[in-house]
Amino acid sequence: MSAPMVAMAQTTTFRFQSTWPAKDIFHEYANDFAKKVNDMASGRLKIEVLPAGAVVPAFQLLDAVNKGTLDGGHGVVAYHYGKNTALALWGSGPAFGMDPNMVLAWHYYGGGKALLDDIYKTLNIMWCRSCTAPCPRSPWAGSRSRSPTWPSSRD
Repeated sequence: MSAPMVAMAQTTTFRFQSTWPAKDIFHEYANDFAKKVNDMASGRLKIEVLPAGAVVPAFQLLDAVNKGTLDGGHGVVAYHYGKNTALALWGSGPAFGMDPNMVLAWHYYGGGKALLDDIYKTLNIMWCRSCTAPCPRSPWAGSRSRSPTWPSSRD
């Protein structure tokens, strides 16, 4: 009697860092999201979320992802203003006369999301997920050169 050949899937592990300390509500949000993804992947994917400063300081997150030091990150879009001044548009309102909810409306319905994708392309960063709060976060960002199969942010 022979046994069927069962393919054993390898676990792919990603190390992400947030821009907040471990007990901050936004870091806990990132952990909750990672747990949901990990559970859905049934052991084939594991996202480990580290707090700010575990590998690099919070404001060096994009550089660490771009260089491959980290596989991705979870942070506030406006934190990276130094990389491109247009990222200030995604800061807490009032931003250029918009209150926080208007910023979200502009992001989703006024072309902001497409603009953000274009800005991150110039930085060699692919971002996933979407802005979910009046101070928009870019929960998952990764290097385009290291993750060419990530979905478009426009999906």
